[in-house]
Amino acid sequence: MQQFDLANLYVEASVFCAVVECGSFTKASIKLGIAQSTVSNKVQALETYLGYALMTRSTRNIKITALGLKLYDFVTNQQKLFNEYIQLQQTKKETIHGKVKLVLPEVVSYNLVTPYIGEFLQEHPDLELEIYYQHTELNLFKEKFDLAVVNHMPKQQTIKLKYLGKQQLFLYCTKEYISRYGLLTDLKDLANHLYTGPINHSYNAKKPVDFISQNHGDLSVENATRIKVTSMLSAKQLAMSGHAIAGGTDLVFADEINNGTFIKLIPEISGGEISYYLIRVPQHDNAAIRCVAEFIENCFAKLRKI
Repeated sequence: MQQFDLANLYVEASVFCAVVECGSFTKASIKLGIAQSTVSNKVQALETYLGYALMTRSTRNIKITALGLKLYDFVTNQQKLFNEYIQLQQTKKETIHGKVKLVLPEVVSYNLVTPYIGEFLQEHPDLELEIYYQHTELNLFKEKFDLAVVNHMPKQQTIKLKYLGKQQLFLYCTKEYISRYGLLTDLKDLANHLYTGPINHSYNAKKPVDFISQNHGDLSVENATRIKVTSMLSAKQLAMSGHAIAGGTDLVFADEINNGTFIKLIPEISGGEISYYLIRVPQHDNAAIRCVAEFIENCFAKLRKI
């Protein structure tokens, strides 16, 4: 038997299979993008190497021999196995592993993300998360984070950004507070109550009362904010004592509103809204980061149902 280069032999066999599948040399040449004469020559070279005919030819059609059909089945099965092997190797390259550094806003993540992190990591045992909860503006490049959820449009222009959703701001208090200090029905009276609100930079949004002031005339309640905090969760805990009114969102107070512990004050007036964005550095792109980004997006999808 004539000695053939293995690579050439594989090419000849692939051309032969194309002829079988197409039913003619002409159609096979079109499919493969090579000359019809080249197709014919490669099939003939394969027959010469094997020592037997793979097909019978006539002016109108071709007929595959029994040995030709056996070869076709063998080659196509081997091609399938080879393709499966290549896909497996590609999957291994894309295995979700390594460490991802991300920044989350504590308040919204407390309800939307944190409860699901454990299950997510159980599904990806080779993945490690390093989570930073913070409220202030950050620089992904300088601080070397992979992902961040923020509630402001970032200043850096060279980052990827995806809108996640928004929340409305309102005022809340306990029933005990109302029993002690009365029900707030007019925002002009807020100055007579103990109100706990966010420090300006904490959410990168105006305070709820500031939004309300803009919508309802010349109303200033800055002096009413006697307790300024960087977290709605802290404001909620302060209001839980029954001695203060807190600014926040339905997401933060949902459980307490449902069980009757808290009520929403003047619910017809929204104190504005907080929008959330997922941002990442384009240079930070691998399977692990993409996986975590998708997880965050799925978590925030619940925000639209609240």
